[in-house]
Amino acid sequence: MNRIVLALLGVALAFAGCDSKEPAPLLDPDPLVDELPIEARSFSIGTAGFVPRNWPNPVEDDWQDLFARLPDYGERFGVHVAWDADLTAEHIPTQVDLAYTVTAGTGTVPYIALGFEPDAMTQQEADTYFEVNGDAFREVAVAIAATHRPEILLLGVESNRYFEKSEQGYEDFIAVYAEAYDAIKAVSPGTLVATNLQYETMIGAAFLTGEPHEEHLYLIERFGERLDLITITTYPWLDFNRPADVPVNYFDALRAYTDRPLMITETGWPSEEIAAPMVETSEQAQIDYLLRLLTITRDESVEALIWVFPHDPNTEAASGVFNHVSLRENDGTAKSAYAYWQALRSL
Repeated sequence: MNRIVLALLGVALAFAGCDSKEPAPLLDPDPLVDELPIEARSFSIGTAGFVPRNWPNPVEDDWQDLFARLPDYGERFGVHVAWDADLTAEHIPTQVDLAYTVTAGTGTVPYIALGFEPDAMTQQEADTYFEVNGDAFREVAVAIAATHRPEILLLGVESNRYFEKSEQGYEDFIAVYAEAYDAIKAVSPGTLVATNLQYETMIGAAFLTGEPHEEHLYLIERFGERLDLITITTYPWLDFNRPADVPVNYFDALRAYTDRPLMITETGWPSEEIAAPMVETSEQAQIDYLLRLLTITRDESVEALIWVFPHDPNTEAASGVFNHVSLRENDGTAKSAYAYWQALRSL
């Protein structure tokens, strides 16, 4: 276990001993509720990622602040973690145990998404990844299910990006997924199991990535009845300059393949300029996107809506294009859309 994780574990255990873990009072949402395109919600909301303020250089107070604020975002907290990252003796990623520790008694419930990164693999590694690692991957998934009985457990984060890297390797993944699905259900029948998919690449779009993507929604059918949800990450600004340009039937292509409840595990819109100057980026654009997304999903069967990252991460990852997508600045300052999120939380 690395030094940072050990330090974080200490902070989390100290936080778990505190009594003040109730959600903060809502910002006054009354003036904004009427601006939302829905009058009630039957889906949960939240955020994802252990990203405290001042990342990547947080201090202990920043971690404590993060843990205390997680319920402010809603009923869910997403733990998107590499399946083999900092495994405990019980074969569980340390972040998973941490999430259950810091959310206990808060009304916010973790969901777990076990990822693997195809971009970091050579072609040979990608072609044989689950032939080599399939048993260990399944063991980790089942250990989480047996220990924590998660409400939602996702096998793969944007797993279709792995398909784009290696169709051969993805065949092995589907086989391991089916075995893991059955084993998870055996120890935790109530856990909803799915794989997570990146929507824009799956529909053959995501033009802002600068790479060609062929439509591959048909992969959904390969999982048969072993998809309890259809879970996606979606960033429409990869294709559309303004939130108003995102069509109201944006998910129709998806619905041609599945009627499973929809869970959006990552979404957001940049509040500051990114490398693509044609994309409208501002705090108002974030508000416009949230309202547009609620309009688009108004007639959908939605399980959960997760806005990515509690704070802007300030990293070099993906050329920094996700550095201004969150609802809070890197220093913790709430952006304008955060008040609308609080209005949504109040419904």
